[in-house]
Amino acid sequence: MRFFLFTSLLTACGTPGDTERAVQADAQPVVNAMTAIDVDPLVAWVEQPGAMIGALPECPSVRVIEQTAESIHELWTGDCALADGRTVVGELERFDSPEGAWIVGRDFRVFEGDELLAGLDGAIEIIPTTNALWLIEVAAATCGASNWRCEQGVLGLDLSYTIYPAIGFPLDYDTTVSGTVATESGTTTLNGAWSIDRSACADEPTSGMLSLYQGSHHGLTHNGQDQCDGCAAWEIQGQEAPLICPTSL
Repeated sequence: MRFFLFTSLLTACGTPGDTERAVQADAQPVVNAMTAIDVDPLVAWVEQPGAMIGALPECPSVRVIEQTAESIHELWTGDCALADGRTVVGELERFDSPEGAWIVGRDFRVFEGDELLAGLDGAIEIIPTTNALWLIEVAAATCGASNWRCEQGVLGLDLSYTIYPAIGFPLDYDTTVSGTVATESGTTTLNGAWSIDRSACADEPTSGMLSLYQGSHHGLTHNGQDQCDGCAAWEIQGQEAPLICPTSL
């Protein structure tokens, strides 16, 4: 989910330009964190890595380590070139079964010339439990998914999620998240919980809250069930700030 600062008339000390620049500066860790914690691309890395990187059958090469009727364990190896000129380096190791799924990137990267297009270094794990609950653990540096282009820098993620019910993902479910996000603008500690129902509101959670800490405390509140405008109420240190609303970055 991508966010930007919704411009509005601000009443505060100083000139309007100075005030707006100050709020925009405070908004950057919020923008980065809200973009970074989108869980959909993280699940896609585990379930569809080929689609994430635009792989072809011959690059990266895929070796099946072990396979049964219900599980598969693979090693994807780069050091090869795609027909369109992209190059792939490093390794991806992935495992998928009804008991759980994970992927480990070992300095896995996709380049176009010298430009980094996608990368994963670290692990993402999906752990099914009873009662249709997923636990998702992320400890990785990554970029190149739909929510975070590599030109924005590399994301450092140390996050824990719950998804319930898993059968409703990605259209109708509740989620919690806690942990840290590291970007070029610094490290943000966060925790939150929200509900997704795409049939009721496709642009934001129907309800939920997110707390972020980077220098100051930031609080976001979603109310897509009542007002599906893609915007979240925003507070800085308990003081009301302009809305945060979605856009393409």
